[in-house]
Amino acid sequence: MQPSDENPKDDLNKDDQINTSNETDKLPAVREPESEDDRLDFETEADELLDQYAKPTNYTGRKNEKYRATECLNCGHPLQLTDVYCSYCAQMNSTKKLSVGDFFEELFSSIINYDSRFRTSIKTLLFKPGVMSREFINGKRMKYVNPFRFYLSISILFFILLGLIANFDEINFDNDELIEKQLENGIGKVTVDGVPVANLAELDSIIKAKDNRNLSLDSLLKRRKFKRDSVKSTKTYKDRYRTEQGYDTLSFFNAMYERGKLYADFNQETGINNPRVGLDSLKHVDNSYHRWVYRKAIDAETMSKEPGKIIEYFFTQLPFVIFFFIPIFALFVWLIYIRRKYTYTDHMVFLFHTQTMFFVLYGLAMLVDLIIEAFKPEYDSGLAAGIATLLFLFYLYKAMRNFYKQGRIKTIVKFLILNWVFFILASFGAFVAFAISFATY
Repeated sequence: MQPSDENPKDDLNKDDQINTSNETDKLPAVREPESEDDRLDFETEADELLDQYAKPTNYTGRKNEKYRATECLNCGHPLQLTDVYCSYCAQMNSTKKLSVGDFFEELFSSIINYDSRFRTSIKTLLFKPGVMSREFINGKRMKYVNPFRFYLSISILFFILLGLIANFDEINFDNDELIEKQLENGIGKVTVDGVPVANLAELDSIIKAKDNRNLSLDSLLKRRKFKRDSVKSTKTYKDRYRTEQGYDTLSFFNAMYERGKLYADFNQETGINNPRVGLDSLKHVDNSYHRWVYRKAIDAETMSKEPGKIIEYFFTQLPFVIFFFIPIFALFVWLIYIRRKYTYTDHMVFLFHTQTMFFVLYGLAMLVDLIIEAFKPEYDSGLAAGIATLLFLFYLYKAMRNFYKQGRIKTIVKFLILNWVFFILASFGAFVAFAISFATY
């Protein structure tokens, strides 16, 4: 019901009159001049107040009035010379050319502004799971860093730390070969059947003693004995050789495999790494596909001997893999919570924040491992990562509870379902990412 203009005594109009009266009562009393001298004093006080509060601020540098324009250089919006910033796009109203000092002043100003929001974001992320995500989607955004920018900042720091700490050169799937290399270089020391071995000569003496006693050999000794006793095979790449027409009868993947094996054997025997030279020597067609197979055949051999190189390359691509993985996983989260009033973007915000927490926890775990290993070389470096995993799982459960506001039973069920889905997607994604990394290595 609207108040009637014709009936000012309407109940609604009475309320408005009461409110207006109350607001008027709150205003400060204005002193009326009682005489001419009093009036002059009153005007003098008013002029002083105007001078005090209306006096423009004397800015220096790029904000100085002499550099201001009557039109915004960014959007063309008309301005007054008193406007320090454009009221339309918020760019500074200045025609002054950037100096080195101006450049760094703007840089540090933006860093300080970002730093204050970053501190608030990291504090809320660590100690209030899911709260920052919920406040962000509800409109409280100015005090937090943008979720994607926050994720990007932390992930860059994490992968820089990973690159500095992780030693991919030590990765070797063939442990026996690694031990042999260490013994050959005199930097390893192992125990075989209770006997300490410091070099290959001692290893060979153990093999000789076992031969005389007809005792069983472990994998390391079997490998060494096989190398010593076996006669070098006379089989060469020529036994695997096919002409171009010979591959036409094979399926695509079988033909790729056979080509790869031929090119790998040929490379090992001849040492020719240039695909064009190798293909020409084998009388194979020189095209981009065959050159790629030739390079990958060499890479496969390299990977079998030094797997750390391809794994290191894979980790350099991991930030991009995770970035594209999150939007796909968000679809499944949206389906799980389809009855709740959350948009796809809301789920994205939540996932970016939880993934950021994942990087924070594992980054701290790596630092803890590094510090402890410096004082205790025998320390098991996987312990901190295991603790970080347990902490993250608990954090994820609490974040889901605080963000989606559902009961414990529903949250636990959805927590288990989403982790199962995540494991399947992550396994498939890791396989595809590793295959792409190998293909583009």
